[in-house]
Amino acid sequence: MLGGEVYGSFIPTTFGTSVDVGQGSMIPGLAVDQYAATFARWLGVSDTDVPLILPNVGNFGTSRYLPFI
Repeated sequence: MLGGEVYGSFIPTTFGTSVDVGQGSMIPGLAVDQYAATFARWLGVSDTDVPLILPNVGNFGTSRYLPFI
């Protein structure tokens, strides 16, 4: 059984780093749209149709898909 794998990287959880946007909020390392785009592609959705389903996925440039497929 596979498990225990982490996709992406852990963000630093200290204040004053590049991902700290203030008041305890941090910029995440991966977006839900990236998971959804990867899953949609796995289900057979074409690369040209993924932005129709997930309009924000274009904000992630070349990293719109996670590397495990």
